[in-house]
Amino acid sequence: MAFAHSVSAHSTGWNLVWSDDFKSSTLDTTKWTALNGGGFYTPATSEYYAPDDTYTQNGLVLKSERRAYNKYNYTSGGVSSRDKFSLLYGKIEWQARLAKGRGLWPAIWLMPQDGSGRFEIDALEMLGDNPHSLYMTNHWVDQGGNDQQDMTTFSGPDFGAAFHVFDVQWLPGEIDWLIDGVVQKKVTANISNIPMYMYINTAVGANGTWPGAPDGSTIFPQYTTINYVHVYQLVPPVPGNVTGHFSTAPHPTNLTKKGTTDWVNWGLSAATSVDRKATVPQAISPYSALGTGAYTRTTGGGTTLNWTDGTPDATATNAGGGTMVCGANNGFQFTVPADTTTKTLYVYLAVQQAQGKFSASLSDGSGSYTKTSLNNLKGSTAGGYKLTYNASTGGQKLTVQWSVQSASGCVVLQAAALG
Repeated sequence: MAFAHSVSAHSTGWNLVWSDDFKSSTLDTTKWTALNGGGFYTPATSEYYAPDDTYTQNGLVLKSERRAYNKYNYTSGGVSSRDKFSLLYGKIEWQARLAKGRGLWPAIWLMPQDGSGRFEIDALEMLGDNPHSLYMTNHWVDQGGNDQQDMTTFSGPDFGAAFHVFDVQWLPGEIDWLIDGVVQKKVTANISNIPMYMYINTAVGANGTWPGAPDGSTIFPQYTTINYVHVYQLVPPVPGNVTGHFSTAPHPTNLTKKGTTDWVNWGLSAATSVDRKATVPQAISPYSALGTGAYTRTTGGGTTLNWTDGTPDATATNAGGGTMVCGANNGFQFTVPADTTTKTLYVYLAVQQAQGKFSASLSDGSGSYTKTSLNNLKGSTAGGYKLTYNASTGGQKLTVQWSVQSASGCVVLQAAALG
């Protein structure tokens, strides 16, 4: 089973796609193969991976012990997910306590499923005689066929004394290594682009410095314990969208019912006057200028509006006016919040001997809407736009603009209601 995912900068987070919390009494062989034999990947080591040294008991336990077994002096445990689970890009998280002591070499690796050896991502390696240091390494083969590596050493607590959380976040252009939630290594070049499987083991007694042979200071048995393995992939981005519907027929509109989140009525008593929905955060921004025209108040010709949950005066009942600006390219602009949930915005406006241009665009660039359907070059026409919109990411804004697009004439901004 392999997972692949197209990664987007606008993804909304990590989604758990595979896991093992090792709660069952035996190893889940649909997910893992227990290593059985010698010579698994680590060079010239002295352990034989014995099936009885890999078991579940309050986690996955990899036991390392000194015993004669099939001509080896030590046995140990290890598991592989090859041919059972692999992934192309994602976040892999392990919670583990590592075996320690001279001659022990616990490690968590990502290996190429195709067996090519072109890449290897070492989530962690530890030499048991120095349990305060971890090695995090990216391996690759260059164009000349030469093995290359980028290794970082991290010094911290005794990783054999307590459980810690280790993450590898693997994206097409970046790999991050995290320890207990903190990024400790980052690479942005020579990134594997082939599916990888997990390999978890404790090697024993290699010649040389990695890790050296056990000696009298090494206490057996030793255990690497994995509490869980969680694999995540990025949630597909939410597509941004702005759609609109326009109605030209003026009609009485109750802003109280339309603006369940917020509403605003402009120009009720003066060009700069504002009435708002009471006792709610002001989600709809004040209007600002497009162009250089002077704003004036108009008392009629627009959609009639009324409300009961703001601060109306006597003229608010079935008010039909708004704030007006005249001249080509002059107009109004305001913003409302946008995120991945769908919202509804109503905008009430009018033209007087003009053609108006109405537009709305999301700040993350994921959607926009433009119409010039409201125009009357000989008289006046009022109406409203109903916008339905959502952004591809949270924390965005929808910017609304309304302006004169004819050589002359005026546009009127009356009200907006956010549902």
